Amino acid sequence: MKDSGYVLFDHTGDMFPDIWWDEDVKAVQAALTTVLKAEGETDPKPLLFIAGHYFSDSHGIKPKEKALGSKSCNDCHGSSATSAGAHRVTDRNIMYMPWSPPWFRDENRAMRYDPEQGMVPANPDGLFIVDGEIDYAKPMQANGLRFIGARADEVLKLSHHHAEELFSLAAEGTSTGSHIPGIDPSLLTPEEQETAYLKQVVNGPWMDKMYFYLPKEVKDTLMVCGFFIGGPESVYLEGRGFVRANVLQIEFEHEGEIGTIIRLPYNGVEPEVWSLGEDDTFYKLDHEAEVIGMQGGYVMVKIHESGEYIAVEPGAGGGNQILYDLWGAFMQ
Repeated sequence: MKDSGYVLFDHTGDMFPDIWWDEDVKAVQAALTTVLKAEGETDPKPLLFIAGHYFSDSHGIKPKEKALGSKSCNDCHGSSATSAGAHRVTDRNIMYMPWSPPWFRDENRAMRYDPEQGMVPANPDGLFIVDGEIDYAKPMQANGLRFIGARADEVLKLSHHHAEELFSLAAEGTSTGSHIPGIDPSLLTPEEQETAYLKQVVNGPWMDKMYFYLPKEVKDTLMVCGFFIGGPESVYLEGRGFVRANVLQIEFEHEGEIGTIIRLPYNGVEPEVWSLGEDDTFYKLDHEAEVIGMQGGYVMVKIHESGEYIAVEPGAGGGNQILYDLWGAFMQ
């Protein structure tokens, strides 16, 4: 560095100087402090900040091949093909940086992440902060290499925590039943027409933002709500056979008397709604689910129970009956 005479060396072989040792960090901090004071900052305390940007956030600003998730969600979660809709959690190592500078040690953290309190102070003389979203990132060693990374199960554990945190906050206002876009109000009971539904944010199968409509009485009991990743799943319809459809899973701790209004992908005219309950082996034609409208490639459905839901064409699932019978016998 020009003013101090401190020299940063290349430690990784990429022909660029690296902030490698504790002394390197402190030298850069001192240089930045001088600059920031000259710009009018009264008490600057520059720190290294480590954050991660997933593909959905980063693909517009960096080459997609360098973003985790550029191929599919299976980059982290494993292949869902082994079990419909499941995330195969492994203990494999995921590399974020192909090296691990010695300053990346717990005692050098200025703040650390607490699941209950968020970011909390650690070492007042610390050198760096890791964004709580990627708190699992740490120095690792495998095959003789040291790198910054995490195990897949650690990533998913914290990601699940953040998803739940977001999930509980993701209702955006209310709407009375008679004013919900896309539905036929005459298909609601007078009580449902006057009910104030919470607008629960849900990511559609094409990452399109949409709303489900939940009665306030069930909002706090909602435990799971979302479409299976990876596109349409092959599911087995009782008495029919296989179909491919986008599957919605929704679970309540307690069902309410007033139904929840969901959206299921469907481009036809007269959909059939099938569901898979907790004790079911196959999807069954759901005679309790009520189709109450259509909007933008989705059918609006009123449901009362937890389960997995799909919308298909009438008669869907026909095909090789011998194959389906064998599959049915195997599943039984």
